[in-house]
Amino acid sequence: MGSPKVDEIGPWSEVKLDILKRYAVEYSKILSSQKNPSFFHVYIDAFAGTGFHLSKATRQPEKWYWAVL
Repeated sequence: MGSPKVDEIGPWSEVKLDILKRYAVEYSKILSSQKNPSFFHVYIDAFAGTGFHLSKATRQPEKWYWAVL
């Protein structure tokens, strides 16, 4: 079995991942601050990929999955 294919993403995808990360962090703060929470955190791997990508700009691997954990 070969290595998994690593996606190479451009600036627009990096912006979208940054927005997702910032949204998830702030939304988690809101959920965590509830006195009697009726909602709770559940992690769903909607991307189901390798957990990282190559930036076209830097050619370096970058993790994204930690943004929502």
